Amino acid sequence: MKKIMLLLILVILLTAISGCTALKPAPVNSSFSGEVRCGKEEYTVTHNGISITTITYKKPVAMRGISYVYKGDELTIKYGELTYKPARKPPESNVSRLRDILCRISEKTQENIKSVNSECTVYDMRTATLTCSTDSGNLEKIYMKNNGTIYEFFIKEGQR
Repeated sequence: MKKIMLLLILVILLTAISGCTALKPAPVNSSFSGEVRCGKEEYTVTHNGISITTITYKKPVAMRGISYVYKGDELTIKYGELTYKPARKPPESNVSRLRDILCRISEKTQENIKSVNSECTVYDMRTATLTCSTDSGNLEKIYMKNNGTIYEFFIKEGQR
């Protein structure tokens, strides 16, 4: 009887311990406004979580105020009152890569957890690794696998 009772207590303890250590991260918050730094470039970024993205240069100073506004696949480049709609897709840049990865974040990203702790959750996507706050789901960093580009996020507000 003592052995059965001891075994039962051991099973209950193991169940309680394993249940307490499992962290459930907040879903990735792909709808946000914030600042993004990529090397020497800095942007203000607003993304609706689907396909509308505005990326405005803050640095370098020579690019300050130039905005890339994406609505679906349609791109408009703005500077002050000037607007330009390219007839074809412009060459790949840090801005276009950022926009592409933001549009690829989806509910399926949740299924690709690489690691999780109380501070951050890392998701492994085909072309990038995302680091998000475990509590809020806010993006903290995107690492592009093909070229090593790193985008650091400073989220102002989540818009879930």
